[in-house]
Amino acid sequence: MNPNEIKILRQQLNLSQEKFATILGVSFATVNRWEKGHNQPCGKALSSLNMIKSVVEGSKVVKVSNLIGSLTLKPLSVFMPVSITETLAELILTKEK
Repeated sequence: MNPNEIKILRQQLNLSQEKFATILGVSFATVNRWEKGHNQPCGKALSSLNMIKSVVEGSKVVKVSNLIGSLTLKPLSVFMPVSITETLAELILTKEK
């Protein structure tokens, strides 16, 4: 994922770099470096970014933003941040109705 894609994704969710970093379980400085192209996401963070991107592309961004804004933010777990997992589950349930 390139720097511009990361920044656009974060902006679509109407999140600050700080809040986006918390959701991903990384530091603000890390997100800042990704968006400036000084570093690239890898591992769990890259997987989480790709998952968020696929959900945003197939869903209403406003709904995703509202869900993320209402969640308790927790750091990266073994597989994915809890906030992302909860958001994805909520979107799937909403789409099935």
